[in-house]
Amino acid sequence: MLDRISLKNMKFYAYHGHEEEERNNGINLEIDIDLYADLSKAMFSDNLKETADYRKIYAAVKEEVMNNKFMLLEKIMDRIIISLFDKFREIEAIRTSVRKPTPSLGGVVESVEVTVYRNRNMYIERQK
Repeated sequence: MLDRISLKNMKFYAYHGHEEEERNNGINLEIDIDLYADLSKAMFSDNLKETADYRKIYAAVKEEVMNNKFMLLEKIMDRIIISLFDKFREIEAIRTSVRKPTPSLGGVVESVEVTVYRNRNMYIERQK
């Protein structure tokens, strides 16, 4: 059984979106990440080196969100997942959600959200 580390409702002002105006003027994004790994070593040792450091996880997410421009929320998630699997070998699976609050859809909508789940085997297969 895998344990979970979660970072909830990370907020960024970034330059993504299908509309050119969104990519030029920026939008608010909210991101949730659930990382699945065996945390038993860290539980026993009380040593940060035995777990995925959530400060470094946040920094990796921020880097992907702030240093790129994508048209789709799905692509933002893809880049986050690739980055996290590359940087944190202990992570076995990732569930991530990206929300765009108050999207312009021609009506009142609180947010649009896309959620995906990927495990390390899916990531390895994709790299082939």
